[in-house]
Amino acid sequence: MTEKFKYLLNSYNLSYFIIIIFSVFFFLFQNPFENIFSNYDQEFWNSYHAIILYSGYEQEHFNEPGHINYLLLSFFYKIIDFFNIYNIPKIDDLNKSNEFIIKINEIVIIARVFGLAVSALLYLLIIKIFKEFRLENVLLITIALIT
Repeated sequence: MTEKFKYLLNSYNLSYFIIIIFSVFFFLFQNPFENIFSNYDQEFWNSYHAIILYSGYEQEHFNEPGHINYLLLSFFYKIIDFFNIYNIPKIDDLNKSNEFIIKINEIVIIARVFGLAVSALLYLLIIKIFKEFRLENVLLITIALIT
């Protein structure tokens, strides 16, 4: 192998760049602004459980493997509401709203942005751990992560 190719295989900066570009590309590829009821997906379920926790109620199912995700998303909703970025309604207000579908779509878009941020941070953290252990061929590992 040439030295330039070896350098590219071990380039952490290139791995960071690829992770960020592909994360944004896949986020936009799925059309984050699509109506939630035209293509029901996991973000709706995550948003629903996060709003229940955000509203101060207990989670409906205690054997859910996604509880950490629901909890983190509810904290994210609290931060967004605290900084007045978007007024996240409580579950009772959402049920009484005449704009239920519009509000749910907006909340799900926020959940998708949260998912993008968490995924990108997780990928970057994994590459950082690889850097600490001085693993070779980090670019191949990066490509494996994004697939």
